[in-house]
Amino acid sequence: GGLHLLRRQREQLSLRVRFLIEEYDIAARHQLLHLVAAWAEAGGVLTLHEDGKRVLRVVCTQYPAMSTLNWLETLSLVFTAFSCPYWEDAAETSFLMPNTSDAPSKLLAVPGDAPETPLNLLIRNIGDAAITTLTISAAGKISFQGLTLAPGAAIRIHHDAGVFAAEMVSDDSTVSILPYRTPESADDLLLRPGVLNEIRVEAGSAAFVSGRCKGRYC
Repeated sequence: GGLHLLRRQREQLSLRVRFLIEEYDIAARHQLLHLVAAWAEAGGVLTLHEDGKRVLRVVCTQYPAMSTLNWLETLSLVFTAFSCPYWEDAAETSFLMPNTSDAPSKLLAVPGDAPETPLNLLIRNIGDAAITTLTISAAGKISFQGLTLAPGAAIRIHHDAGVFAAEMVSDDSTVSILPYRTPESADDLLLRPGVLNEIRVEAGSAAFVSGRCKGRYC
């Protein structure tokens, strides 16, 4: 498990973008170049025309080096698109669990044939008491103990930076809850594409759960 954390690149494609900054003032040129670099650093995804369902990751792999004297110099950026390490659906598969006290589990079929895909969850306390323990079961099991999730607050489990993160979110703060994970817990929260997955959320109080994931393909 966890192969998607290695950021191995497959199906790599690079594109060089050439441009001019037609500004004589050196300070203004540098300011414009910083804006270009910030735009390039944001990255994105590339949807392939021959298969509109799937996308490639896009990152800037080469930034321009600018001369302070030659204001007509041609500058260039290099963007690289790649699968990392699997093809991924452009659209998300999403689901809801309105009240875990009434129905603590959900069956979900995820498209694809890759060994695994990460599961993202938002778990909101809709009960009258604080949630102090939380167990989430999918392709593995992750448990948290010693929490103080107040009514109305939420726990967000995500992979926005490409790695597993779990945070307690309230109106004025966001705090990691990874220190509360039990030693026997799995390293990540994953589903298996191509099969029917049972997702179970067990909390010390009633919770509303929304989840999302993407199909992955070898």
